[in-house]
Amino acid sequence: MIKTFTASAFLFFIGLSAAFTEEAGVAGSVIWTYNSDKSVTGSLSVVNDRLYFGVLSDNLYCLSAEKGEKNWIFNSGNNSSSFVSSPFSASGKIFIGANQAKTMYCIDGSSGLTIWSFTAGGGIESSPRVFGGRVYFGADDNKVYCLDAGNGVKIWDFTAKNVVRASPLIISGRVYIGSEDGNFYCLDAASGSTNWVFKAGGPVNSSAAFFFGRVCFGTGNGKLFCLDSVSGSKFWDFMARGGIVSSPAVVDGRIFFGSLDNNFYCLDFTSGRKIWIFRTGGVIVSSPAIADSRVYFGSLDKKFYCLDAGSGTNLWELETSGQVRSSPSVSDGRVYFGNDAGNVYCLDSGSRDVEGGNSLGGQEYFVSEIILATNAPEKPAEEMAENTNATNINITVESNRESAITITNYFTNYITITNSQQGAFSINPSHNFKYTIQAGSFKSLKNAKKLYNSLRENGYNAFYTNIKIGSTRYYRVRVGKLFTLPDAQSLLDKLMEEGYKPVLVKIIN
Repeated sequence: MIKTFTASAFLFFIGLSAAFTEEAGVAGSVIWTYNSDKSVTGSLSVVNDRLYFGVLSDNLYCLSAEKGEKNWIFNSGNNSSSFVSSPFSASGKIFIGANQAKTMYCIDGSSGLTIWSFTAGGGIESSPRVFGGRVYFGADDNKVYCLDAGNGVKIWDFTAKNVVRASPLIISGRVYIGSEDGNFYCLDAASGSTNWVFKAGGPVNSSAAFFFGRVCFGTGNGKLFCLDSVSGSKFWDFMARGGIVSSPAVVDGRIFFGSLDNNFYCLDFTSGRKIWIFRTGGVIVSSPAIADSRVYFGSLDKKFYCLDAGSGTNLWELETSGQVRSSPSVSDGRVYFGNDAGNVYCLDSGSRDVEGGNSLGGQEYFVSEIILATNAPEKPAEEMAENTNATNINITVESNRESAITITNYFTNYITITNSQQGAFSINPSHNFKYTIQAGSFKSLKNAKKLYNSLRENGYNAFYTNIKIGSTRYYRVRVGKLFTLPDAQSLLDKLMEEGYKPVLVKIIN
């Protein structure tokens, strides 16, 4: 049965915001709301109990994520400008582009003070990415920029044939980004040189998602493409009934995205086959956030939706005061988004310790890079070490999936995972990596995120997974997807030299 929350329900729950506790409440209920001065169209970023978002004026807001109280407002000083770009957080700093002012800002996340600014040759709607000490973004002067994240000095720029409003994706030293010239580009992250160009046949404003060696993105003429990330060759394409501005999210072998045809789609990642469609009452430009097997997104029918990721069933919806273009973020079980009426909402997902981001925002805990053995019943090495004084461990752990793993030689930094299913779906053998490095395993999601962010900021291709063992959930932070043991050992040695405590993980088919 669909639970619909109307304006009267909204007013009831807003009165409870002051009494908010850590206990989860009714899924879809409003914890608090905040009214800003103008429309909120970009993604909201949640970092360390701070909620950041820009509006269609020259203001960038920082609120308490828990209570919705204002911490500070940054004003660009250009009252003819607006923040369409979504804020990105890295190393305690907020990076965001001011559109008409043609300026990329680096702002102190605690105080709201400007650290540096860079003026591009055109407006900035592209949301920036920060990786390896560099900032990447597109602009309306047809360029993709790479700046030094510390001082804002330009390192390189690349010129496309039309405006670049999509947000970049940086994976394994490559920058993936589309343009309204109908091309999708793969650039070298260090130099800006072109690795390959794919002719998409329509404007590309959708930002790309990455999953197991493939990149996926949508076009204004309604096609969703899936390409090989290294060669740019096409695996498949899918034609929707309207243009695709929404940026796709890929989780557990499925791709989720909205379209201008009012439909929200779920496709099979391997084949591009349609699994289900959910129809809303309006155009969908909001990019989805996926957390705990639930899909969150908004529509121009003024509603915010929560669907079951497996079946597409509408679990609940919230009728808001304006059209919802904003892309949601999920942090600690709370769902955040804004609307055209200038309202920002904090909703209860119904459970705590749930995280999920979209492809635009700044949390950087995307779930699109799931290890093949995500569901293997692995007991994290740190937890195993706490329960034994042995110097050589040889333990087999059984699970209700009738699969098992063997953990051996922990003190020589080696874990073997045996999982014949290799995750939730079959995958191209060429992408079937053999090794990864586990940098840490935690019972606290916040501690896992700290290590994850540290690794990403130092240029490592980090990702994390989670698994519930008994009544306890563990969050495992891992680095790299490697094919040879020498490469894995080299990465292990490098991490150890930098002060991390890594464990080598070998995946056996």
